[in-house]
Amino acid sequence: MNIPELHLPTANKDFIRDPYPILKEYREQTPVFWDEANSLLFITRYKDVRKVQASKVFGTTFNHIEGFEDSPDTSTKPLTYVGYK
Repeated sequence: MNIPELHLPTANKDFIRDPYPILKEYREQTPVFWDEANSLLFITRYKDVRKVQASKVFGTTFNHIEGFEDSPDTSTKPLTYVGYK
């Protein structure tokens, strides 16, 4: 599946006031899109969002972050470090 690149016009005051027409348009176009400007992957349809939320494939813990379980007192990594396994 090719994930299309779309952009949510977050700087547009009309979009901020009423985002639903654009969101509806995107939902009709594709179930998922990448917004490069905001560096976010969007899932546009409720049914698909619920599947992602219920799936353990996407994780229910922070175990995918290296060193997350380490105690701050014993860790040699800075608190701002995020290293994915």
